[in-house]
Amino acid sequence: MIRYKKLALLNNIMKSQIKLLLPSNDRYQRYLEIAKYISPREKVLDVGGGEGLISKFISNDITILDINKEELEIAKKQGLKTIHVDLTNNKIKDNSYDTVISVATLEHISPDRREFYLKELKRIAKDKIIIFTPIGSSKYDRLLYNFKKIIKIKDPWTLEHIKNGLPQLEDLKKIFFNAEIRLTQNAYLWLMIMFLQSIPLIKKFLPGIVYLILKPINNLKPHTACIMISKK
Repeated sequence: MIRYKKLALLNNIMKSQIKLLLPSNDRYQRYLEIAKYISPREKVLDVGGGEGLISKFISNDITILDINKEELEIAKKQGLKTIHVDLTNNKIKDNSYDTVISVATLEHISPDRREFYLKELKRIAKDKIIIFTPIGSSKYDRLLYNFKKIIKIKDPWTLEHIKNGLPQLEDLKKIFFNAEIRLTQNAYLWLMIMFLQSIPLIKKFLPGIVYLILKPINNLKPHTACIMISKK
């Protein structure tokens, strides 16, 4: 019976991943990479985890922390624990979670608060911190934002990237001295996928297909993001 339940859970996770892969490939890529570094028994806090996409990739004890009430309600309906708070103003105890993850959130934190944000991730984690973040220049974000502007699609998230400036590797190394950092997300492939995800008629299927075909170049230069794994 236990084995059957595990197989059913894995089957549901795979189906959820496929549904996410085709229309929202950028988010699929991030969480697929993050999940590789999480063991089954770890208690996980996803900071900025919104509607709980991490649950499509792992079956751990998961808590989602976010400031967006609407997205947290979606996470709750999936049976996930939630915390409605800003990480830079929280009362969570030290070492509360085995693993703390932050996926594409750091770039949305204002530059003057990023160091404190990173220190809070470190404080709350008992064993491990995993961060996925875009890094470097905002020039690709500018290309994406201008493209969406031409086709009359509002994109406050990319605009925030541009206004804040993207995080730099030095920002991570300053707090996580001995972290493993791997560069990822080929700039041209990412930009192509994001263009495709912006076009209504094709965004439900074509981004995922293109990604699967061109996946081998995803880790080639130039990179637009990194994954950091730091053990305490």
